[in-house]
Amino acid sequence: MGIGEILPSIHKYQGWEGQYYRMRRWFEKFQKTQPGNFEDPQINEEHDILYACFQNIFYMKDWLHHSAKISKAELNNFININLELKICRDICNGTKHFNLNSASVDDDFTIIREYNPFHKILEQDECHLIILTGGHKFELKHLAWQCINLWDEFIRDHNLKVIGH
Repeated sequence: MGIGEILPSIHKYQGWEGQYYRMRRWFEKFQKTQPGNFEDPQINEEHDILYACFQNIFYMKDWLHHSAKISKAELNNFININLELKICRDICNGTKHFNLNSASVDDDFTIIREYNPFHKILEQDECHLIILTGGHKFELKHLAWQCINLWDEFIRDHNLKVIGH
């Protein structure tokens, strides 16, 4: 590196791979949350983690475009043929803008907490966070995992390599 040459900012240094790992770290944090009592002060932090997880999953699109030089058209097409990523886009934009002007699935999606009556027997969370959108119902942790798996497929299909993955 020559004198006067500037290194990229730390947020850009690893390119799309940095975003890939950031997305996975937010998912790990989301996995550890428990949809609890809405009167618990901790609930806001859990919701923040939920929103940040889906935002970072969706932002893979921008990082793949700018860092891996994948065309916007190809990325948009990939998202538009995958319901899970379209819902992810709505969650991302809905938590950013409050109202959605042009939703991918439903401009009035609803995120709710659903009691799991078999949680003790199945050793699962007592409640699940659910999204109701466009006639579909998804458990949000499972939806996030499905979206990550779709990005994994996309990355593999484009012969991109994630170090250590």
